[in-house]
Amino acid sequence: MSEFLSALVFSARRIVTKKILILVAVVSGLFSLLSFFSYTFLEYFSFLFNLNKNAAPLVLLFISVVVFSFLYLQSGAKEEPERKVANTLALDKFLKELSSQREWTEAQVTSLKNKIESFESEKGLSEEEKKVVISNAVAQISEDSIKTIFRDEAIELKDSIKEKLGFDRLTDASKNIVIRLSREITDLRLRSNINLLIGMSITAGGLYLLWSTVSMVDASQLLKQLASEGNEANAKFIKNLILPIIPRIFLVIFIEIFSYFFLRLYRNGLAEIKYFQNELTNIESKLAAVEFSYITNNQEGLKVSIEALSKTERNFVLEKGQTTVELERAKSDSELTRNFVKIIPRILGKDKR
Repeated sequence: MSEFLSALVFSARRIVTKKILILVAVVSGLFSLLSFFSYTFLEYFSFLFNLNKNAAPLVLLFISVVVFSFLYLQSGAKEEPERKVANTLALDKFLKELSSQREWTEAQVTSLKNKIESFESEKGLSEEEKKVVISNAVAQISEDSIKTIFRDEAIELKDSIKEKLGFDRLTDASKNIVIRLSREITDLRLRSNINLLIGMSITAGGLYLLWSTVSMVDASQLLKQLASEGNEANAKFIKNLILPIIPRIFLVIFIEIFSYFFLRLYRNGLAEIKYFQNELTNIESKLAAVEFSYITNNQEGLKVSIEALSKTERNFVLEKGQTTVELERAKSDSELTRNFVKIIPRILGKDKR
């Protein structure tokens, strides 16, 4: 029962957290739109929270986009707590039915016992010895029959409970394997989505810095004045144009390289999710074969299925000359990264050749 309550509390907490994130995203997006289309609201909002007028709408829009993206990316994850609550409810219902069936059985046994005692107490009321003997014989036979029936029913119930416990243990072991793989897929999906959001955020920051650089050059009155003076001001114009831009361009390049690192982590996470999903499919198919063989009492099929499940290889060993799609993709990515690293010094003008 405590496990059921903990699962229920965790599920409720998850729902509340999701609603809070949705509220934050909606409010941020609404305030951002109002800031873009209403200058009065922008002034009041910036004065109230002591924010920069130019940065406030972009920051609010960025928060809204990030939260909505996170919720969208997490929408495909399996609701493990909800499924756990459903399983616990089903188990609780089964236990209640079992308890009520046991009470009914106990009532039937008590009623039968009372009838036997009443029957035995009425045996002494017979006046004729023959009737007494016959009554005793009938009582003895009835008692032996009842004992035989109870013994047979007890043996059948014992076998049924033993078979049920064996099947429950088999299904529990199967569920534990599937739950472990499902939990790993959920964790990988969460980490991948976080890496994607970080990469997108850093990329957006780099693009904003690049846009602000272009806007600064376009709005510079000094550059406009030097451009209109003539040929003698060309050197000053180039100097005032290049010196502020070069550090910003290098900073943008560094930011984009940094974002590429997180986007690559996201891509690797997708490959790992695909791998674990394939493993989950293989395990589920083998466990289904084991359960079906157990239910149908197919000993030969059960033996083959268990052997196939136990021989599942976790550390694949490739022979010489063999390869896989994942290895070829890893080689291609490594070659691409190596070439990209070689190009960077040439772009920055540090290649001595």
